[in-house]
Amino acid sequence: MSKTVLSFGLTPGDIAMGCGGSLTLLTDQGWNAVNIFCAYTGENLNMLAKEARMAAKLLGVAEVGFLLADPGSEMFGREAVLRAARLIRKHRPEVVFTFSSQDPSPDRYGLNCCVHTAVQAAADPNIRDLEGDPAQVLTVFGFEIAPPLTKYDHAVNISETVERKLEAINCYETFLGRRVDDAMRGLARYRGRMSDAGEYAEVFEILHGHHDPFRDWDRD
Repeated sequence: MSKTVLSFGLTPGDIAMGCGGSLTLLTDQGWNAVNIFCAYTGENLNMLAKEARMAAKLLGVAEVGFLLADPGSEMFGREAVLRAARLIRKHRPEVVFTFSSQDPSPDRYGLNCCVHTAVQAAADPNIRDLEGDPAQVLTVFGFEIAPPLTKYDHAVNISETVERKLEAINCYETFLGRRVDDAMRGLARYRGRMSDAGEYAEVFEILHGHHDPFRDWDRD
């Protein structure tokens, strides 16, 4: 059975920008990938879904879904945590990607907390209102978009997948209202050079666990 990676973003574009290169490395190795976007209710979901599926295809992602939320104080409250935990129990991922805890955006930080709590809830057999068997996530990686992380735990060489990452980002030009591929290429090159990971790299905060699926390949 193939391994699974589950990625959470706030809106389409986040996952491609934050971890698109690393995600593609996993799918190239045969991992099953699912992208979940916490889009606001009332948005043009048809266009968002179309762009999200176009980008997902470039990254080798098999499935795209939406964790719909109403903006407000309860956007990432108990119900959102339970929905995210149900997705974790359904897909049973070994690896989860989401925003770093250092992200200053309130909504991005809110999703980070929601996912982190959902990972803990999905593993707990005693949570009420949570169906399915408990699921253990090995590692949760927190990605950067803007501003860059002030400190990080892990760098991944994405030199062989950076072009697909940038193609996927450009699928969201309608939603973003501008092209940001040059900026993301610059960030990836800076991370690669400064971390010595490779020509291009993505960096992550480790939010949970310590398993490194990328380093495992080097030992094979």
